[in-house]
Amino acid sequence: MIHVRRVSGEKVAEFPADQLSTVLVLKQRLQQICGLPRFRLRLLRGDAALFDANELAPGMHLTLVVLPLAEVSEARKRELHDAAAMGLEHVVEIMLQRPLHPDSARDGSVTPLYAASRDGHLSTVRLLLEAFADANVATEVGKTPALVAFEGGHREILRLLLESGADKDWRDADGKTLLWRACEGGNADMVQLLIGIHADAEAASEARETKGETPPLGGMFPGA
Repeated sequence: MIHVRRVSGEKVAEFPADQLSTVLVLKQRLQQICGLPRFRLRLLRGDAALFDANELAPGMHLTLVVLPLAEVSEARKRELHDAAAMGLEHVVEIMLQRPLHPDSARDGSVTPLYAASRDGHLSTVRLLLEAFADANVATEVGKTPALVAFEGGHREILRLLLESGADKDWRDADGKTLLWRACEGGNADMVQLLIGIHADAEAASEARETKGETPPLGGMFPGA
């Protein structure tokens, strides 16, 4: 067994050793138990801190330490944002390990998740969501990560965001939902994705020229 306790001595969990290969795998399991991202978790064996790549062995007794989020300067916000925007997953990982808040925003609430979603970096989006980034943080002009993923045609990123709690019926600045816009643009692939995750097909437009009208599904799929 692998035994994990807090600094106070309180038992956190025990795991069969054959279920865990490395410290990283153990942190991912502890993330589910503690409700905190793995990036804030540190494991000690005695006085020595273990690295994510360290292998585990039966009979280990480990101490769990939860780190507070680090103070974030504007320079650090820019660094995290730029790394996310460029899809530099290893840099984002290092910064989240400090640990920085994954929603550290710059320039009108542009979060790292927004930047990665906008620029099509699926692995970086997945990493930020693992750090509990908020998929519904909107910019000053009302754009969310899901909206810019949709606008960029990043289907798998949009799917991941929606599966991670992004509002599937979020309205853009014109008052149209993603499903409305997908129908309007004739994007059958996005329409199928949104229908598949139960986007509201009755959500009426609030835009002046289409106010009160529901998404024009019939125009996409005759007979719908």
